[in-house]
Amino acid sequence: MVPDPMTQWEFPAGQDSLQGVSLSVGEGVLLGVDWGDRRVGFALSDRSRRFAWPIDPFIRKVPGKFSHVKDLSLVESIRKLIAEEEIVGMVFGVPYYHLSGDSNPKAQDFLESGRKLSSAISLPILFWDEGLSSDTVRSNPFTHQGKKKGRSFSKDPWIDSRSASLVLESFLTSCALWSKNRMNQVFSNKFGVDPE
Repeated sequence: MVPDPMTQWEFPAGQDSLQGVSLSVGEGVLLGVDWGDRRVGFALSDRSRRFAWPIDPFIRKVPGKFSHVKDLSLVESIRKLIAEEEIVGMVFGVPYYHLSGDSNPKAQDFLESGRKLSSAISLPILFWDEGLSSDTVRSNPFTHQGKKKGRSFSKDPWIDSRSASLVLESFLTSCALWSKNRMNQVFSNKFGVDPE
């Protein structure tokens, strides 16, 4: 059974409950976020939440966790985007696990940064497992790779926003599966038959 993605939203203190309504009925633009020390990738959904696409990433001046002081220009950029696109919620990617399956201790830093950002922009947030979104984008043959001090790196400035798009697409797919399962449950309970 697909988990209910609608019950995981966190609302900043004093958040308008009307946005909560639009989140639960599945309409309204969502912002996908791929948090990074230097770059923050962004993606948007359409209003009906069927598609996601990357938009311009944001280059942070100071690396590390979110800070109200250091990330003031980031906050202003997101507030402007919220007003222009009428965004109702944010899906924030978190690397919960390593490739080995072990818990990632850095996940707590992502959760902390996400909650502080959510509070600063007064937008509901949902934390979603980012899985291997960045690795998936990097494995694309059209992503330019280079070398830096013996390590591979990407020269593609859009890699973080494409990762944010994958995170948001994963959430939207989960919502669609959840809705289909709920509809099937209602149908089978009401009529006593399996709709498939």
